[in-house]
Amino acid sequence: MANDSPAEILRAMAERIDRNNPAEFGGCLVVIPPDSDEHYPGETLEILVVDPARSLANFWDVVGKRSQNAAAEWAARNQTPHPGSYR
Repeated sequence: MANDSPAEILRAMAERIDRNNPAEFGGCLVVIPPDSDEHYPGETLEILVVDPARSLANFWDVVGKRSQNAAAEWAARNQTPHPGSYR
């Protein structure tokens, strides 16, 4: 989806939500960073949580871990310290 517009990315998430049972919607998050002219095209982070329990704690746990992983991967790829690190 790297070449998709932000609107296309959001529409695709809406379609993913529509394909699932509304009673099992556990939340979603779509992060679309801006493209950079330097060396890194912005990569989206798309999370759809399908959770019959509809647990808010589960949603934030999933979102937090996936967000931290995405930040760590970006930092490693660009040889920059991970946010919060002491390098």
